[in-house]
Amino acid sequence: GLWRDKGYSRVKIRQESGGEVFVREREPLPIGEWQQIAFVADGVSLRLYRNGREVAVEPCGPVALSTQAPLLIGAHPISSPPGAQPFWHGRIDEFVLFDGALTSEQIMALYEVAQSPKQ
Repeated sequence: GLWRDKGYSRVKIRQESGGEVFVREREPLPIGEWQQIAFVADGVSLRLYRNGREVAVEPCGPVALSTQAPLLIGAHPISSPPGAQPFWHGRIDEFVLFDGALTSEQIMALYEVAQSPKQ
């Protein structure tokens, strides 16, 4: 899942082993500004990126391929902490899932393409 936790972007992954790993950015998202948020789980680490730059990383084994838990983007799970905002307050645009782990360079390239003037 990917959501905003009191102004910070946060990602949680369920591993094959059944354990969960989460990363949370240390700087809050600015209000009223477009931001690129990306995360990569490659079987070794869970990495969170903002605007092409890595902002958090934790060790993470392979991702569970089958789980009863839903994939949540912009919403907290039912078991979220008391007082947590249940839904993303803002807009989500151009959501993409890739079938392989992107490199840091590929994440930055996607950010740079998004920043280039539209013709």
